[in-house]
Amino acid sequence: MPAPKDPQKKIEWKENLSKAFSGEKNPFYNQKHSQKSRDRISRGLQDRNSEEIKTWKENISKGRIGKYAGENNPMFGRRGKDNPNWKEKIHKFCLVCGEPFDVVPSRKNEKCCRTECRLKLLSERMKRPRTQKQKDKQSEFMTGKYIGEKNPMFDKHHSQETKDKISRTNSGENHFWYGKKNPIHAEKMRGKGNPNYIDGRGNEPYTLEFNKQLKAIIRHRDGYKCQKCGCPEIENNRRLDIHHVDYRKDNCIPTNLISLCFKCNIAVNYNRPHWTEYFTKRIKEIMKSPLQLHFNYEISNKEIVQSL
Repeated sequence: MPAPKDPQKKIEWKENLSKAFSGEKNPFYNQKHSQKSRDRISRGLQDRNSEEIKTWKENISKGRIGKYAGENNPMFGRRGKDNPNWKEKIHKFCLVCGEPFDVVPSRKNEKCCRTECRLKLLSERMKRPRTQKQKDKQSEFMTGKYIGEKNPMFDKHHSQETKDKISRTNSGENHFWYGKKNPIHAEKMRGKGNPNYIDGRGNEPYTLEFNKQLKAIIRHRDGYKCQKCGCPEIENNRRLDIHHVDYRKDNCIPTNLISLCFKCNIAVNYNRPHWTEYFTKRIKEIMKSPLQLHFNYEISNKEIVQSL
């Protein structure tokens, strides 16, 4: 019985076949080859590449050469409609260059005349954004297909060697988007299409109160450490960024400012309500801590006065 084409049924077929010939059901169960049989198998494997076998194969090959050549071939001279496999070709026009071309019925869905035109057509299709109908169809097809135990990586983990190999493959010049620009993605991420867009606040300028003096005071108050990851400023090879806790650039009171490293300052742009609450509590802890310098801040005439 041939193996079924359906992958799931094929797996079941293999399992049933294995069970049918396992253990005592196997005709060779609890039996062994005799020494005579082993010697015969060994000689057969050795003689496979012997000179006699090679000569025998060459003689058979020579006997077949020319047997079906020329007029001896039953298909000799049977071209076009005289050939039993001949089929009427279909006339079409290339969608890319517009040139006419002929195809056999088995390729009736062909839209291009040559490989260059096919690649151009594929490139144009890749640039088109998918419709909502196409997205829904793919989502419906993929839903639940690779969840849980159905996922081939279920309960498995990549080794460190594999992780390093993946990292090298997708880094630097090896990355697909290295040195390229994606205008479609750039257009999507502008304005309201950006997940961080909030009423266009990103284009607002900083106020005059937010100056170098104020930033230096906040860094000194925070002990020159990132208040999210704890990394010291000296290890960053650059000054710590000063983050607005409530994300308002015009609110520059010291209790609304906190020191963050470059990476953390980018990370806190997501899940803003959580980080606002977190840093508000953190600043209160800093101000109450006996290990920190206590500052008395006054904001008057757009100047910050530090008094110890």
